[in-house]
Amino acid sequence: MFASALVLFVISAWGLAPTWMLRSLQAQYSATAVDFAGKNAIVVLGLGTETPHDLDGAEVGMFAYGRLTKALEVYEACKRAAAHCTVIVSGGDSQGHGATEAEVYADRLRTLGVPNEDLVTESKSSNTWENALNCAPILTQLNAEHVFLVTSAVHLRRSLVYFHHFGIDAHPVRADYLAPFETLVPLSYNVLLTDLALHEYLGLARYRVYNALHLNPPAVLPARAD
Repeated sequence: MFASALVLFVISAWGLAPTWMLRSLQAQYSATAVDFAGKNAIVVLGLGTETPHDLDGAEVGMFAYGRLTKALEVYEACKRAAAHCTVIVSGGDSQGHGATEAEVYADRLRTLGVPNEDLVTESKSSNTWENALNCAPILTQLNAEHVFLVTSAVHLRRSLVYFHHFGIDAHPVRADYLAPFETLVPLSYNVLLTDLALHEYLGLARYRVYNALHLNPPAVLPARAD
């Protein structure tokens, strides 16, 4: 048992395991095309907040800025195309910081130029499954022709599966792309990336198991297929 654990640690720390695992999760999202319709919704999934000791309140965490930047990039391109664009920021306060991810991220997007009338917050979700569950009725109400799902490349595959389960046929837009360092010097960074990839695979496996056991609610067919 110890020997097996040591081997797993070594191939992770050297970058061999995360290289293979991340390639399988991310490769198809290395480049994503954005094609706007008349009415568009841009869904941004949360990735935590931080509470600096010398400041009151919560702020956007460092790992979430890529998602906000990409969402802003898509929003501005949408406006240049003279299309209707709504940004939906999804995420609750799972960390107990006193402010939801949706509120904190929306405040930052406002300072970056997204007007309040083009922002919708979904503040109840504590995980990706709930992001999809709670965004589905909002997207139905908006009647968006195209839905763009903005999150990290490593997170897209699972997120798309969950959103599709609730009837949302979303276009993937990757915010960031993870790459390990293949090295003979063990790196904790590579172990972290292995853990992130495992989390995604376990989430996908759990989804399939729950479906097989009829523990998930019935899947909803997408209202339209692009």
